[in-house]
Amino acid sequence: MAAPAAWWSPGALAGSGVVSQQDDGKTVSITSTIRLPVERKDNGAALSCEASHPALGGQKRVRHYRLDVHFAPTVRIVPPAGILREGDSLSLTCSVSGNPLPRNIQWSRINETLPERAEISGPTLQISRLSLSHNGTYLCQAQNNYGRAADHYTLLVYENVSVTTTMAPSTPTLLTPRHALEPVDPGAVVETHSAVPYAVIGGVLALLVFTVICVLIVTIWCSVRQKGSYLTHEASGLDEHGEVQEAFLNGNDASQGKKEYLL
Repeated sequence: MAAPAAWWSPGALAGSGVVSQQDDGKTVSITSTIRLPVERKDNGAALSCEASHPALGGQKRVRHYRLDVHFAPTVRIVPPAGILREGDSLSLTCSVSGNPLPRNIQWSRINETLPERAEISGPTLQISRLSLSHNGTYLCQAQNNYGRAADHYTLLVYENVSVTTTMAPSTPTLLTPRHALEPVDPGAVVETHSAVPYAVIGGVLALLVFTVICVLIVTIWCSVRQKGSYLTHEASGLDEHGEVQEAFLNGNDASQGKKEYLL
């Protein structure tokens, strides 16, 4: 009696087995061969072969297999999160898959050499203290017996721009900087210093200076006016004194004339 054989897989792989049987009257040998179309996603899938025979007393013999599907590698660079500015550090990871897994991963920069501060550790490329000279396209490559794959990453380092806004000290009004209303370069670093306390102090000092100047002007004006009035009165007194003196002299002349008349 022939011993049936069956193939089955939890992944529901489609395929049918070809059975060959040898019977020498005492023993029965059955060989079952199955051919399946597989893809890289089937790598590691479970496959089982099951056989039964009356001599086994109702028991079954099962053999389990794991598919080993070979395929060319795939490469993907994991980019960093956020925007990179001067002084930041860059870390790129090259994620590689393939069967067999590529052992050699190559990093390079298109049309340029890697920066001096670039460090490669396995699938990871690190660059410390980024600058504008590090801008460029970085390439990760991997290869096995079934092919080669590559992925690229374009690095764009933003320049740090410091903008300082100084407000006029003549008014304590708080102004809104223009860069707060308009979109700016995301790499730009904006520093705004509020000048409200300095504006108040400046206003008070300006008021004090203005008051002192007004007091000086009024004082000088009063002094000049008082001096002019004194000179006027002094000149008037001199005029009266001269009239009295002239009258006295005229009186003496008249008296002398009268005396001459009597003689």
